[in-house]
Amino acid sequence: MKRRLLALAAALSAAGAGSLLLVNRDTGEPVTAPPGAFEILNRSACSVAACNANLCNQAENVLADAGSTCTTRLVTCDVRVGAQARAWATANGLTLGPQRYQRLRFVGLRCPGADGGSSFGVPMGDDGLPQFASLAQQTPLCVRAPVAGGTSCQRSERDGGFRFFGSGNVFPATESNGDPSCKPVGCSVLFGDDADRDL
Repeated sequence: MKRRLLALAAALSAAGAGSLLLVNRDTGEPVTAPPGAFEILNRSACSVAACNANLCNQAENVLADAGSTCTTRLVTCDVRVGAQARAWATANGLTLGPQRYQRLRFVGLRCPGADGGSSFGVPMGDDGLPQFASLAQQTPLCVRAPVAGGTSCQRSERDGGFRFFGSGNVFPATESNGDPSCKPVGCSVLFGDDADRDL
């Protein structure tokens, strides 16, 4: 575990501030998630929070003993979930929602970046899947008005008022009037996917 954490820490420290890397846990090299794994959509929409789980505390101790200034973090991102990712989650006793697009939380590291600030990384295996079985579904950042029936899910006009923008319209949850008919969904899909079906 120590060698793997230090390889990850070295790769992250060499990256620029604000970087989010999917890093091979053994080599410290960046990896690309294969089709069917967890594909991160928009890294700028990822958020980071402190991690106090037992697994994180163990990793923190290893890093501190090695003299690393990296710390564990929970990294939350919008991802496209494929069949391979679902099989991995099931094998690790984790439950995912039925949607292809979800906002999920992974265990990762935060390290000082080479040019100041911080860089972040999620340890992955050769199969492009996370190595820590600490995955949790989070509330998506957008909502969708019902595709059929009802006009009560409304979007802010930014002047204090709200109005219905159309059936199936997807918009930021922060601009919603909070009506229960507004269904939480991902904000975007990859080319070739159907927003009405896959979000």
